This record gives sequence, C-alpha cells and structure tokens, in this order.
Amino acid sequence: MKFSTLALSGMAAVASAETYSLAAQSADGSISSPLTGFHEGAGFSYFAVAGPGTELTWKDGTLGEDVGNGAIFSVNYFENYLSFGILSEPAQLTFDKDNTLVSNETFWACNNLNDPYNYSKNTKLIVFGEDKVNDSCVEVKIKLVEFSSSSSAEASSTTEASSSAEATSTLVTLTTSTAVPAVTSAEGGAVKNSAGIAALAGLAAMML
Repeated sequence: MKFSTLALSGMAAVASAETYSLAAQSADGSISSPLTGFHEGAGFSYFAVAGPGTELTWKDGTLGEDVGNGAIFSVNYFENYLSFGILSEPAQLTFDKDNTLVSNETFWACNNLNDPYNYSKNTKLIVFGEDKVNDSCVEVKIKLVEFSSSSSAEASSTTEASSSAEATSTLVTLTTSTAVPAVTSAEGGAVKNSAGIAALAGLAAMML
C-alpha cells in the first residue's frame, strides 16, 4: 500500500487537513500495513495489522474516529492495547519529524493475546510494553499517515507486505505536547484484559 503525500507543521495546519490513519512498520520489512480497528466489546476496538485502515480525524486536539453527531472515539491505551473508543481518556500523542509515534514503551504486533473475540489467533494486534508478550511478536513503529480511500482499497489484510519495496509511506509531520505514558501489564504469554471490564455491562446498556 502506498500512502499519499501530506506536509503539515504544527496544530494550526491540522484543522484544515484531511483525515488520517495509523500504520505499522517493522525494521525488517515483514510488516508494513495500515491499522484497522477490530471491535472487541461495547465502546472499544483494538488496532489490528490489517487493511483497509481506520479513518481518523483530529478534533479539538484529539485523534479518533468520527462516529457522527459530534462524537469522537478517541485513540487511547486500554490495558496494553493500542485502541480507540470511549473506555478511557484520549491519549496525548507525540509524533516526531518522521511521523513516528514517540513513546517510552515499545510497540509490538502480536498473535495469541487472548483478546475478547480472539481476533489475534489469525491477525496481529498492536500492544505495547518493555518486552514482547510471546514469540509471535514483531517490534513495530507506529506511523501517522494520510488516509486515502483510493489507496485503502488496495491494502492487503495480511501481516506481511506483498512487497516491502513498494510499501512506502510519505508521512505527516505533527507534534503534540505529551508522550505516551508507561504502562506494563503483559505477562505469562498473554495480555491482561481485566481493568475496566466491570464497567462494560453498564456501558453496553447505555449504548443499546
């Protein structure tokens, strides 16, 4: 998949820009893919290494999916997953000059995470932590790219790029104020998914 060119500098330019998506890239070229939100429960989705990519927008300093009626499902950090939804506060994101998400943690694309709907059995999900969760994990960088519906139609849903030489990205330059907070909860080959679950029943009822 090839991403369109977009040049921005600072938050003032963001307001007039088009929509965006996130992408994952590994140093060895085995992963170069858009990230798509896979619904995992009432009010939240986990980012998966799969096409076509979730269309995201900036609104009032928040990156997230515009779900209409002025509501934004914001990008956030739920447990050790890179996610978006309404279960936690919007993440404060920092992107460097190469449009890579800056964090004091490492991002991994992993299978077999015991996620609620078990998508990770066949598709890698994005988690973060100091160490990889299991041997399936590949270290990746998270990039901010311009969303393009035409190029998204060409995206592969596999975790490996069909041609790493062709899977190039010309990325957005964007900086906000605060880096990602450190959170570590991966252990025993699976990611914990307990915090916040008690609130899901009430949250689901609100969304019915």
